[in-house]
Amino acid sequence: TTWTRLPQDDGVPVDSTTGRLTSEGYGVQDTALGITYRAYGAPFNYNFSATRNWRAAFNYVTGSHQMKFGMTLVEGERIVRNWMTASDTQLIFNNGRPIGIRRYSTPYAEKENLEADLGVFLQDTWTMRRLTANVGVRFDYMNQSVPAQDAPAGTWVPARSWAAVKNVPNWKDISPRLGLVYDLFGTGKTAVKASLSRYVAQSATSFAALNNPITTSINSSTQNWTDVNGDFIPQLNELSGVQSPGPVGSAVATTSYDEAIRQGWGVRRNNWEVSAGVQHELLPRVGTEVSYFRRSQGHFTASDNLLVTPSDFQQFCVTAPTDPRLPMSGQQICGLYDVVPAKAGQVRNLVTFNDASKQRSEVWQGVDVNVNARLGSRTFLQGGLSTGRSEYKNCSAIDNPGQFVNGSVTTPTQYCEWTTPFQTQYKLVTGHTFPLDIQVSVAFQSIPGREIQANWAATNAVIAPSLGRNLAGSTTYNVALVEPGTLFGDRINQVDLRLSKLLRTGSKRIRLMADVYNALNASPIVTLNSTYGPNWQRPTQILVGRFLKVGAQLDF
Repeated sequence: TTWTRLPQDDGVPVDSTTGRLTSEGYGVQDTALGITYRAYGAPFNYNFSATRNWRAAFNYVTGSHQMKFGMTLVEGERIVRNWMTASDTQLIFNNGRPIGIRRYSTPYAEKENLEADLGVFLQDTWTMRRLTANVGVRFDYMNQSVPAQDAPAGTWVPARSWAAVKNVPNWKDISPRLGLVYDLFGTGKTAVKASLSRYVAQSATSFAALNNPITTSINSSTQNWTDVNGDFIPQLNELSGVQSPGPVGSAVATTSYDEAIRQGWGVRRNNWEVSAGVQHELLPRVGTEVSYFRRSQGHFTASDNLLVTPSDFQQFCVTAPTDPRLPMSGQQICGLYDVVPAKAGQVRNLVTFNDASKQRSEVWQGVDVNVNARLGSRTFLQGGLSTGRSEYKNCSAIDNPGQFVNGSVTTPTQYCEWTTPFQTQYKLVTGHTFPLDIQVSVAFQSIPGREIQANWAATNAVIAPSLGRNLAGSTTYNVALVEPGTLFGDRINQVDLRLSKLLRTGSKRIRLMADVYNALNASPIVTLNSTYGPNWQRPTQILVGRFLKVGAQLDF
């Protein structure tokens, strides 16, 4: 497959050496408005990926056993070619005022190979009187690599080359699967179910991309900019401070991965799932099922900057903006830290496990209730609800004593442990078949609104009075003004319709279908701008308006 992220074509020729358009304007990111304009913020790219899939299975069935043995194998490669326009540079504004620039190490191409994503499984379904047991085990093997690469010179970087990297990662896992079903009364109307399973995270070439020497180097860096002459074009004499997190295109890798998470048995990101439930026939052709689920994530990682310690950070406070929509309106927010100037731009991250100290966990628990009914031979009804909540804990601040690391996101330690409220989805589907094989069905679903965040890009003007200086590590400081899991948008309600007609011609059947999605033409908000400022909570996406889809299905 191929896909692209390209700048608007203005008829300007493409530079044959770098593949960049030569006269596009600077892209601008406004940290206060939460928008990027004039040009795409991150590098433009051209993507290519290819996979080859192999699958085999063997079944053996006896009176009480149904054994199955099989394997799946996927292999392939990915290439992402990156470039920027306007001198490999993006401008950073705050509410229309220049405050910094972002340099990029473009042009370059990232290449990764999926050597093997292998799964071998064995399972047996065994029936013993009223008990049916499904017992299985799966072996997973994942191997990815990075081939040798080179890149031409750009605005801020010389021509570069990198050696190949093997076994990133080399993972091996054995995961059990157990399912039990028991006919409670021996009548076939009430069944008690339970299961225990372990699953490993899918990766494709994503882990190899994280360990690619290109991506572990510094491919973008920010620097303070004061537009002295007011022309909105950065000159070198208008730039101040150090580049953060360091000089762009640095040949020294800023991130490395602990061998303990790159290779070995049972080190891959995984989750355990436990379920239990009861299925019961209430009336003839009317059944209900109630199930409980618990999913627990494991093997979290975090980045530890080996060149800094918590003592290398200086604490400061800010006053939250006055806004009745904010829970902390006008209040002082403390426990924020900035690296001391002497350590600014010094980065050598080691990614390692973060769950050994029990300071990191992520658990989801939920309940599903479903009802299925056949009312006569022509009418059906299906409906139910699904409700659940997530519990997060991440209270191990690695370097910055005021933040914990959640992947690539940093969040204040005051919010290091939180639980979302129960989020409930409702679904109902009903249909009726009329004479002449005409079927009409209606589907309704109600989904909880998205979580609302307020990420405030505090500037030096707000921070300096408390810190006693300008920020050393960035042009702005991202402050979370809303506690995670506390503020949500309106529910998303949707009604869909389907009309179908069945035609029979001998042994062949043709079903003609017409679907009307969002039949009531509702326009609930799907996503919001999460950057606090003039555009905070401004909708960025609403539910797609009413539209018609027609189709046909041929069975022969």
